[in-house]
Amino acid sequence: MVNMNGEPRTETNWPATKVVRVEDAARQLGVGRTIVFGLIRSGALRSIKIGSRRLVPMTAIDEFIKQQSNDANDREETRPAVLDIGTQQRGKGK
Repeated sequence: MVNMNGEPRTETNWPATKVVRVEDAARQLGVGRTIVFGLIRSGALRSIKIGSRRLVPMTAIDEFIKQQSNDANDREETRPAVLDIGTQQRGKGK
């Protein structure tokens, strides 16, 4: 990819992207595009439509990750403590 002056794209000569394609959002999240479309359909991930293209704002990806982290922390706080019994097997006579 090149910038408007025909130079190779680098982070210093290309403006930050505010929206990405569904495929790029999937790559950012480490999932497939089908999962991203499902998240959009369910309302868990915001998106916009420009013409026929479905785009995901980078802020929506950040918000989704933050929400998922908060949900995971909430679940962790309500989960009962687990007793570590090591690798000993029960009833083996030791």
